[in-house]
Amino acid sequence: MVLKGINLDNSLNFYRHTVNSHRQWKFKLLRAKLGWSAEGRFWALNNMIAQSDEGILKLSNKNVRVAVMYDLGLNEDEFNNFIYTLKYDCELIIEIDGAVTTEIVRKNLKKLKKSIKPPVRGNSFSF
Repeated sequence: MVLKGINLDNSLNFYRHTVNSHRQWKFKLLRAKLGWSAEGRFWALNNMIAQSDEGILKLSNKNVRVAVMYDLGLNEDEFNNFIYTLKYDCELIIEIDGAVTTEIVRKNLKKLKKSIKPPVRGNSFSF
């Protein structure tokens, strides 16, 4: 079930970001270090994060990690370098106990959760 762009597992169907994100220092540094393809990979990773439960992608899970590496077209060394660059150099991802999220996803989830109104009491159905 989907309500206003948010799924029941608190993942996003869509998210907003600024149209000039490519002009931010974080993306300029990412392209300088890893090329334009890294920016495309970031947005693909951000999509995966947005589709994850609570907007947190558990890269510590081997199956998830391998699937993400495959989807991004990176071998293990390239992937580790990519994640390191995103986290430490460009500050585009946030690591939480072996999982990753982004400020973009966090802001969008927070905004959508605020906009969802709880059901009105007395309007429930039972079978």
